[in-house]
Amino acid sequence: MFCPKCGTEVDEEFDFCPVCGYDLRKVKEKLGIVQGIPREGEKKGKLEEKLKVVDHVEKVPEVDGKFFRRETKCKVEVFGVSGNLEKFTGENRTISLGELTLNEIQEVFAKLPREYSKKDKKDIIKGKKHPVTMIIDREEGTLFIYLNPDGTYLLQGGVRALEAAFDISSNAGYKEAMNLIERFYTDEKLFEEWERKIKEAEEEAEKSKILAKARELEDYLGPDRYICVMRDGIAKGPVSADGILLPELFYPYEYIVEVKLSKGWISSGIEIRYRNPKKGKIKKAKFSIEKDGYFELKDALMRLIPEKVSVK
Repeated sequence: MFCPKCGTEVDEEFDFCPVCGYDLRKVKEKLGIVQGIPREGEKKGKLEEKLKVVDHVEKVPEVDGKFFRRETKCKVEVFGVSGNLEKFTGENRTISLGELTLNEIQEVFAKLPREYSKKDKKDIIKGKKHPVTMIIDREEGTLFIYLNPDGTYLLQGGVRALEAAFDISSNAGYKEAMNLIERFYTDEKLFEEWERKIKEAEEEAEKSKILAKARELEDYLGPDRYICVMRDGIAKGPVSADGILLPELFYPYEYIVEVKLSKGWISSGIEIRYRNPKKGKIKKAKFSIEKDGYFELKDALMRLIPEKVSVK
């Protein structure tokens, strides 16, 4: 059998690991290693075998939906801490801990700092220092754990088959992070769950992708507003520097009855006739748009809902 703390292969007669001293008796119980039976004629208490393997298997039967893999080890790296892992340094220096078992990684995580000083918080927010970070990697994917300035954790999961990652939680507590580490080692369905969530996030991102936009001609004190053609509707709102729409109004295609486009010499217009889903009445929304964006909107709408578009 193997010691779950240091990974050393140990003879089954040992109750404690000869390398690290870990108590192996509970491990024996899980693996089905039980006390033997005294031989006939031997003194009371003397065993035929000190330990006897009854059922030696690679996995312990399912318990609470989990499998304990005694041989599992994951590659672990930490950043932003001292060599003994207990002090925050903020240095973007990799400390490689090699391949660790679940028990070992839990001990490491418990050693890491759980809070920052006021100065360190400001430096992290300004990007001057690297937060406390742990990266756990295995064949199927990677778990990223970052200590936020407020003492919570940002948890991210990556799936190697998809070459993609997503935010699991942006403000997890210590216990939640520790539980996720355990699932990363023991829950065989975890990566199926992650794959599903990544695909769902990609589908949502695809829906929110701007296919075409035209600046609205209105006197706003704030940022410019745009009329945007999306995958699932027409929206209005400011657009960030990263090209992300912050919608103020949204008209799903399923409720749109007609879109009228009119081209002018200085400006152009778009009129959206849509059905109110609650009252069933037809309503109108009119916007003046820059001439330069007119053709972009027209081409996108003709591809998506040609039967609902009319051009003057």
